[in-house]
Amino acid sequence: MRITMRSRWLAVAVVAGVVLGRDSSQASAPPQGSCGTPSVLALDEGSTRGSDPDLVALDPPVVGGEFDLAVRGGPPCSHGCLLWSPRETATFFRRYGATNFLAEPVLVGAFHLNASGDSPDLINRNVPALLCGMELVFQAFVIDPDARGGVAFTNGLRVHFGQR
Repeated sequence: MRITMRSRWLAVAVVAGVVLGRDSSQASAPPQGSCGTPSVLALDEGSTRGSDPDLVALDPPVVGGEFDLAVRGGPPCSHGCLLWSPRETATFFRRYGATNFLAEPVLVGAFHLNASGDSPDLINRNVPALLCGMELVFQAFVIDPDARGGVAFTNGLRVHFGQR
């Protein structure tokens, strides 16, 4: 079996997707300080028109702690999807007047916004030791008839899973 950079990144994205999608509270913590400091960096704004939703981290990405993301300020009662990737790029889409920060491969999770335009907690998982030192890029997209192209892009978030 030949392993290419594309297959390597796909494996990282799949592992992260599986880990973020299951209860990993049984995972043991890595040695103190071995995977860097946890951080969340906002990557510019997504959409330039429409509801201008924001993707926010509700908890720090600390190994052994709880991590969660949510969309705030979207169009009421709309639908959207959260995407994540182990790689980052900045691609401007003229049709939407917005920037996509995700490179291939991408994993997707769907959500619904409430009457206030806020999503429920989108990940809400304990950060397992397997993610120690890993960096993922997250961005959400929401159906918005007032946005250019009918889709509102949130800001991107570059998340580094680490220890305090």
